[in-house]
Amino acid sequence: MPSEQAGGAGAAGAAGPIRSEPGSLLEHVAVAVFGMDGDGRIRFWGPGAQGLFGHEAADVLSRPAAALFPEPPAGTPGSAARLTERARTLGYWRVRLPALHRDGSVFDCGFRVFPVAGSAGDPVVMGLASRGDELDRVKTNLAFLDALFETCPIGLVMLDQDLRYVHLNQALADMDGLPVAAHLGRATDEIMLTSDDGEFQRMLRAVAGQG
Repeated sequence: MPSEQAGGAGAAGAAGPIRSEPGSLLEHVAVAVFGMDGDGRIRFWGPGAQGLFGHEAADVLSRPAAALFPEPPAGTPGSAARLTERARTLGYWRVRLPALHRDGSVFDCGFRVFPVAGSAGDPVVMGLASRGDELDRVKTNLAFLDALFETCPIGLVMLDQDLRYVHLNQALADMDGLPVAAHLGRATDEIMLTSDDGEFQRMLRAVAGQG
């Protein structure tokens, strides 16, 4: 677990925000990483947190995480306290909450929180946060792709950078004479048999390598 100083230095020297796993629509969603201690103070401020919330590491480390959220209604716990309590009680919690930017604007934000051991052995709650509108855009795109793959009568396939099957529809499976599951993880040249001296495979590799 990085210390407060490491968190600050990491934020200052980072090339950009952390993004989710390459090779999917989710790679386009920036993820802010931050950590809170038992007193509700910010212990770690990752590379994307400044971009999402607008605060530099030096301005927020060791300060209350409540500054990342709008003021709660009187008599109710703040969002930072809810995040830490739920993470420690459930072990993992996912929620959408209003977040507060440094400029005073409020925006919808998706959070995932979970407890970890700090560098001194003390419990720390780590948070991953992304803008709600970006998450909604990805959900919409994924829903569209699912509908397209399910309804299109033409064979459709998604391949990874190594030309292995990631996703395909039933129409293509029927053409190949193999179940959908029998394709997944296998290389295309195991199933796509052609008589073009490898030209089709060379074309696929060029697209994977150069876009």
